[in-house]
Amino acid sequence: MNEEKLGKLQGKVFEAYMAKTPKSKQMYQRACESLVGGVAGNPGFYQPYPLYMTHGRGSKEYDVDGNEYIDYFLGAGPLIL
Repeated sequence: MNEEKLGKLQGKVFEAYMAKTPKSKQMYQRACESLVGGVAGNPGFYQPYPLYMTHGRGSKEYDVDGNEYIDYFLGAGPLIL
């Protein structure tokens, strides 16, 4: 795949992500006011901004926008707390 096609694909993925997660974007902007880079460590950062989760149940996690995700990390995020 050439770089131009890859760039266009990345742009489409980012657009879909941002349309689906506006509250995470707001939380990231707020977090940037008090945390370097807006996150408490490198594992939490994803482009263009990280997701902010509210809770999990079984194999599912839910973000601040109400989107449901499958927990492929098997709870590794909460384990560090």
